[in-house]
Amino acid sequence: MMHNRLLLSRLAAVLIAAAVFVSGCDQYMTSNLQMDGAVTGQSRQVTKADRAGFTVAMVEKALQRYDAEGREAAVDYYNSPESVDGEWYVFIVDENDEIIAHANPDLLGESLHGPVGVDITGYRQGEAIVGATEEGQWVDYIFLNLATGNQEFKHTWVVRHDGLIFGSGWYQILPDFSRSAPSKADRPGYTVHLVEQAIQRYKTEGREATLEYINSPANLDGEWYVFLIDENDFVIGHPREELRGQHSIGDEIGELGVDITGYRYGELLHNVDEEGLWIDYFFLNIATGNHEYKHSWVVRHDGLIFGSGWYQVLPGLELGATKAHPVAYTVAMVEQALQRYEAQGREATVEYYNTPESADGEYYVFIFDEDDTLIAHANPDLLGMDLKGDLGVDVTGYRFGDLMLSATEEGVWVDYLFQNLATGNQEFKHSWVVRRDGLLFGSGWYQVLP
Repeated sequence: MMHNRLLLSRLAAVLIAAAVFVSGCDQYMTSNLQMDGAVTGQSRQVTKADRAGFTVAMVEKALQRYDAEGREAAVDYYNSPESVDGEWYVFIVDENDEIIAHANPDLLGESLHGPVGVDITGYRQGEAIVGATEEGQWVDYIFLNLATGNQEFKHTWVVRHDGLIFGSGWYQILPDFSRSAPSKADRPGYTVHLVEQAIQRYKTEGREATLEYINSPANLDGEWYVFLIDENDFVIGHPREELRGQHSIGDEIGELGVDITGYRYGELLHNVDEEGLWIDYFFLNIATGNHEYKHSWVVRHDGLIFGSGWYQVLPGLELGATKAHPVAYTVAMVEQALQRYEAQGREATVEYYNTPESADGEYYVFIFDEDDTLIAHANPDLLGMDLKGDLGVDVTGYRFGDLMLSATEEGVWVDYLFQNLATGNQEFKHSWVVRRDGLLFGSGWYQVLP
């Protein structure tokens, strides 16, 4: 049972911590690497910020020392404290697979086929190290970090040279597997967790695997999902296939990056950095089919933008979409009407929006049926009129009705002259219209032209 638990622990560790180093290390496979200015002959300088590269350079430097000074001098040096650089050191294994140089003198003479070659999970990394060739290979296992005194995940680069094995490695502190995700009741916390989880997946599994996951149904968790934007601001990861490939900085309503109120949230997405940023805007909630107020947490990592968000349903108009913001207030009126329709049905909704109680000053909801006939309006004299007829033509002759009829579930803004019941005047009206179940739901606000 203990062995099984250790094995499972190792599998979990590998899934999270074992990044694909080999693809990034080909550039270090030449001799004469320059490391912190210590090795000459190559202009490239490898710093500790590039931990894999620095590790490879440590081994290359050891091989150069061996070739230049001989076996005895190299072994003596790598058994000295001077050879240790923080968590980095070189170890050497002889032709009998026994350690002859190591920063920890207690391990000298130990065989890689013995206890030193088995980590605390039961993984026999010694056998993998013994299998090293002149081409070199990475071996990942849990090992004592002399710099911290802790057992940590070690990524070791080993190369066979002249019958000996030369190696060095760097350590990675594993995340706390016991830490559970925030509950969905903590909506901001859960959202941030999803983004962190996606970035961790990217670090351990790479771009292609992460993108494949984000574009799969497994990414959907109710209203939550992760989206991914590339270095050129194009959406490359999203559960809605039609959004993939779209530029995230639109110019007009109906384009990605501009919400149904005209708010240009895409520009904020473009400017996000590694610290992360909350962005609030209206967006289609896949789980409900409604445009709702979305709170997205976005973080830039490795040039990409990782994001996720949660939705806030507009209860009445409690969101704060006040008349001081007529665009948002208009959209909220329509959203509220759609919610009433879904909750109470067609008959009750039409009846309500034909009552004086449904009007709020110049704001009211109108509804057209499947035949383009007006079935709900604050002005009862207009009921029964066809949007394709005179009702859909303003005093200038503009046929705004045709544009309204083109409305989809995504919604459309339509601007035209119409009588303001609150003032009795013909004024410029900005209407937000959404199609739902074959019906058209709309509302608008008026602007007095100079």
